[in-house]
Amino acid sequence: MLSPHRFAESCRKAAQPLFFLRQFVESPKAVGSFVPSGEHLAEAMVKGLVPCEGLVIEVGPGTGVFTRRLLAHGVSPENLLLVEFHAVFASRLRKQFPKVDLAEGDAADLQAMLSQRGMDKAALIVSSLPFRNIPPDAATRIVMAMGQSLAHDGTLVQFTYRLLPPIAPEDAERAGLVGSKQEFVLANFPPAFVWHYHKRK
Repeated sequence: MLSPHRFAESCRKAAQPLFFLRQFVESPKAVGSFVPSGEHLAEAMVKGLVPCEGLVIEVGPGTGVFTRRLLAHGVSPENLLLVEFHAVFASRLRKQFPKVDLAEGDAADLQAMLSQRGMDKAALIVSSLPFRNIPPDAATRIVMAMGQSLAHDGTLVQFTYRLLPPIAPEDAERAGLVGSKQEFVLANFPPAFVWHYHKRK
């Protein structure tokens, strides 16, 4: 028989796909997929990068799949900042992770969010934003904000379901970021590519 805690966790996991699908139907370009990212992709996104010293920012945490993995791998709640644009996701995330700071708003305002909190540049940015679905001008602003908010020795991790780089090369160039493909996660649905971006030296 499942303990009350495990039963609650099973119910939460079972409800996530339907919740995510509803958000996708309402806002397909912003959400990017009709299913949330899986545990295999979450593991690939943080592998070799956490725990790390300094601030960790997760952009577009959605249902919190990557958030849970970051915390499980040793990122302390006080060193983690979630940036979520969608109010429905933000509300659920606050309940799931009450000890983690959450900034609700546009990731293009990332520098202002950090300044308001007295935070320095990030050692790691984990992004789930579907940049290839976002209007180009908005994507450019967000990538620039990420580049400006990343420490020189930091890493921006981004996944994509496409063969193309997740961030448009011209946007990466403007933000001073150099990307490289790291891993193909076949076990995820849909299968996904994980990319790392670093500040250009």
